[in-house]
Amino acid sequence: MMAGITLLTRFMLEFGFPWLALVKGTQSNNAEIMDFMWAFALPWFRATDKTNYGPMCVHVNLIDELMSDEVKSVWRANRTISLRGHRGRNVAWDYGNERQNCEFKGGLRGFITRERLEEFPVLMNGYKHVAAQMAAAWFVDENGADACDQYSHILPEDNAALVSALEALLGSNAPLRCMKKRARRIHLDPHPGVSRGRRSVRRRRGSTRSFERTAMD
Repeated sequence: MMAGITLLTRFMLEFGFPWLALVKGTQSNNAEIMDFMWAFALPWFRATDKTNYGPMCVHVNLIDELMSDEVKSVWRANRTISLRGHRGRNVAWDYGNERQNCEFKGGLRGFITRERLEEFPVLMNGYKHVAAQMAAAWFVDENGADACDQYSHILPEDNAALVSALEALLGSNAPLRCMKKRARRIHLDPHPGVSRGRRSVRRRRGSTRSFERTAMD
């Protein structure tokens, strides 16, 4: 039990929280976090034999050190880009290039010439304007739950494998048991704000069990 909790804690401290900071730093154009993560992640890429990202960590940190203060201020102010103009939803420059490249390849259907590349951006901008109007007419939120502004190489089966491994170490509802045990030890109410009468009614109706199952899922 303790070995599983120690493993989970180390994972969160050494990878989970730093990675979350990087994601939020990119979305908010926080150059300091991004610069820190290029140095912090070097051991990750060395350990996983990332032949491109490992050297990039060295190059990015070297370039950052060699920049003059004037250039660095411009670089940090424009470290990320916004695809739709909404604050707090920025993406890295390389993703912007990848997305535009995919749009051009899809629109040109593989028949790519210099002449078509010069004409296509105007057509794409017009298409995006029309698509936005159609999405609004059909009540599709392009900037919310229906948006595809970011991508992940993590597949559902990857998540399932990680959850299964953690459940094998910790048990399927170990966090909930630990919370209740700790609450009893220090005399805390595990259901704050709910009277005992209401809690007993919820237990009789079986909603507490379904809630716990949903939370664990």
